Amino acid sequence: MPPFLRGSTVIVQRASSTTFSVQRTPRPAASPVVDTGLTLAHMFTQVATLVPIPAVSVAATALISVLDAYTRVQANRDRCFRLAQRAFTILCELQEAMEDKWNDAPQTLLDNVVKFEHMLLSLRDDMKQIASVSVARRILSGWKFSGLLDDHERRLQDMQVSFQARTSFG
Repeated sequence: MPPFLRGSTVIVQRASSTTFSVQRTPRPAASPVVDTGLTLAHMFTQVATLVPIPAVSVAATALISVLDAYTRVQANRDRCFRLAQRAFTILCELQEAMEDKWNDAPQTLLDNVVKFEHMLLSLRDDMKQIASVSVARRILSGWKFSGLLDDHERRLQDMQVSFQARTSFG
């Protein structure tokens, strides 16, 4: 009788008897690379669903280019990933808060969406710059990249606060 799979447990019946034994196979350790890859795939898929929405289509497209640029980054990889995740979260929260309300959106909110688009394009450009620098230059320019990433963290925080204030209009 063939073994029956139940998660990571295999129940095996001995061919010559009615005796059963349980064999457990160890689960592979969680891999940060696999986890990041799955998260990126989810983010790409989710953002792609936002592209057809006129009010956020450019921002969604810009975020896709940020995610694409991230895949090439070697230095400050964790920090760049956190920035991309934060931008993703902001865009998803904005879309959720404004679903079916875009026609009534205040002009200041729409202006902030345009600012967000520009900030995402700037983040993409900086990630591309970080990805293109050699290891030796990365070491010498570490402070410069750290400052760029600090600036993006502040700007994303400001955008998130601004969107939360603007989307609470009702």
